[in-house]
Amino acid sequence: MRSVAGTLYVVAGALRGVAAAAAQEPLVIPRVEEAPTIDGRLDEPMWASLTPLPMVGYKPTFGIAPSESTDVRLAHDGRAFYVGAALYHRDPAGVQPWSRARDEDNGGDFINVVMDTFNDSENAVTFSTTPPGPRLDFSIAADAEGDNSITSAWNGVWDVRTRRDERGWYAEFRIPFTTLRYQASGGVVRMRLIVNRLIGGKGERVIFPAIPPRWAFGMFKPSQAHPVEFRGVKAGRQLLVTPYALAGHQRRSQLDPALGRWVAGSDLRHELGGDIKLALSNDINLDLTANTDFAETEVDDQRLNLTRFPLFFPERRQFFIERAGVFAFDFDLVNRLFHSRRIGLADDGTPVRLYGGARLVGRLGGSDLGLLVMQAERSGTSAGENFGVVRVRRRVFNQESFVGAMVTTRLGAGDAAAGGFDASLRLGGPHYARLTAVASTGPDDVTPVTSTFERTALGLRVERRTVEGLGIVAGVLRLGEGFNPPIGFLEANGLMKADARLLYGAFLPEASPLRVVTPALFATRVWDLRADEVQTSTAAAELTADFKSGAEAVAVLERRSELVLAPLALSETIVVSPGDYDATSVRASFATGTRGTLSVTGEGSLGGFYGGRRGSGTVIGTWHPAPPLTLTGEYQHERLSIESQTATLRILRGRAAITWTGRLSTSLVVQHSTAAHLTSINARARLNFREGNDLWIVYTHGLNSDRARVSPVLPGTQTRVLALKYTYTFGT
Repeated sequence: MRSVAGTLYVVAGALRGVAAAAAQEPLVIPRVEEAPTIDGRLDEPMWASLTPLPMVGYKPTFGIAPSESTDVRLAHDGRAFYVGAALYHRDPAGVQPWSRARDEDNGGDFINVVMDTFNDSENAVTFSTTPPGPRLDFSIAADAEGDNSITSAWNGVWDVRTRRDERGWYAEFRIPFTTLRYQASGGVVRMRLIVNRLIGGKGERVIFPAIPPRWAFGMFKPSQAHPVEFRGVKAGRQLLVTPYALAGHQRRSQLDPALGRWVAGSDLRHELGGDIKLALSNDINLDLTANTDFAETEVDDQRLNLTRFPLFFPERRQFFIERAGVFAFDFDLVNRLFHSRRIGLADDGTPVRLYGGARLVGRLGGSDLGLLVMQAERSGTSAGENFGVVRVRRRVFNQESFVGAMVTTRLGAGDAAAGGFDASLRLGGPHYARLTAVASTGPDDVTPVTSTFERTALGLRVERRTVEGLGIVAGVLRLGEGFNPPIGFLEANGLMKADARLLYGAFLPEASPLRVVTPALFATRVWDLRADEVQTSTAAAELTADFKSGAEAVAVLERRSELVLAPLALSETIVVSPGDYDATSVRASFATGTRGTLSVTGEGSLGGFYGGRRGSGTVIGTWHPAPPLTLTGEYQHERLSIESQTATLRILRGRAAITWTGRLSTSLVVQHSTAAHLTSINARARLNFREGNDLWIVYTHGLNSDRARVSPVLPGTQTRVLALKYTYTFGT
């Protein structure tokens, strides 16, 4: 019966196409009077009375009968949503329990539940677990389009238990409605649902509903989820109060150029603060924070920058993550009107004290609403800065289209503001268009602006979102010479950029070792508005081969032209002179997939670079020698030769994670960058007593590997910090 039902779903999905989920009849989740005991056993009579979901094969070949049986059943009791999953495996020894700690995604077997709680086809939260039973939860924005649309920084209040036996493994979830946030109409709560299972040892994924693999993250796309209904929901309002206490010791070594040496100092640190989360209604959340601290947040990876533009780092801090998609106002893949990392972090990543603030996110009268106000100490001075954001969006035409407005302000360090309008429109099928029009005001600290128009940004992007058949992304963006959003992220202002990507994905027959082959063409052109000349022009051809084993191979041929208007320092020993440069390069990468205890990815490139040569290579290996331990090593090598100048730049990174028990986990990250002459160590231990009740011990050490050198390239401050942070959540 299960295979027949799965076949029917596949046929229906093929006939209805991209808009199938919106046209499906809602699945009514049964209401039960007695809640199950969350122990992973699935032995209550209620589970046997429920109908399992018809799971179908998603990967490696869409629509084939799954090799292992997956039995997932759903219920609710008015206060919480329950998921019971029996994940059978004919060879229990083949189950891969690689991920064992909270939000640790090391591959291997897992079961994942995706909930589009506001039924908006754009944002969602996910609840996952693996055979050892850790909680993995993520937030999804922008309909899972783009590398930064899925983040593990969001944490919800929920519970899961697992169990293993000779037939496979089992998972039992309890997800309170107070965690989900939702809208009710006529006593009915409507959401959207995806359930998918990964059988790690086989690289096989099964899914409900039958979403075709036409998108890079199709298994997480809210717009393709199946509509579900809950009736008789009686969840109360949530109030969570989470105070924290932090104590630690900090030692700072400051470079004194006048003395030509380092001057050290140390101090004890102690902080008190906390957060309050209040559900003003079922669909509006208010977060308050006082003396906000993110000591437990994972450190950024060290990276090499061999471009003219600043590097983009994604947000990792939990306070800014929940329903972050409401605040999204992007011009393209990188440039954006609002980037929350500008709050509480200096440009070099150094934390800036946050005195506190408030964040309200939800839905009001059919419109998405986001409000944010934060008070921070200004970096380097005792004066403070105030950050403000107002965001409003409303659905138009269809479920996947909206128009919106945003205003951002930064007061206290030269008052500045920016605001404007955007629209994201689904034009039918997989065709989308996005328009943005924004203006900024504030101190002009770069170049005098001769017209109001130069303080604006205008953008248009069109897409055909698919990795099967013809896919298109094309856009044009103009950033005026005086456009400077106070809490946004720009590669640069005073430019106009046009870019296009054309691809064609061809899925191969079941008998082929290849899953999909995708040739693609790219082109980018950037004009410098001040010089009125083309500054960058690129054209590239790419071929990607995705294997059914989980492996992937990519080859790229690129032609690039660059106009350098001022000397460009790429390292301490290489400075590119102004001039025109043309170069051709080739790049290749591979990934073995994660089906075994060892996985490897690598990338290499060779070719011209600013009139010289560049050779680079990166290799990353992940090893699971035993279930509690995961080891990862990374090595990046760059060799540059330009105008008789040479440089060899390296980054080495090692990670070790040990999950001692379900509640105690430790991790160690060691990084070394020869370009920054910096070795950094970040060691973290987490003791999780229960959700919201944690003890963190964090040690961070930055060691300058060339301390005898007095150079502006070296960081001016080195720190060693040991911190203990304890949080305890009270609430309902």
